[in-house]
Amino acid sequence: MAKTALREKAKRKPKFKVRAYNRCPICGRSKAYYR
Repeated sequence: MAKTALREKAKRKPKFKVRAYNRCPICGRSKAYYR
């Protein structure tokens, strides 16, 4: 499972749009997650 801090960081609105990335809503996984 992903670290809680990283999950919260992913939820936050980034300073630049390109910094945003998708995470799995259940486990918080950043890679191999279908949007």
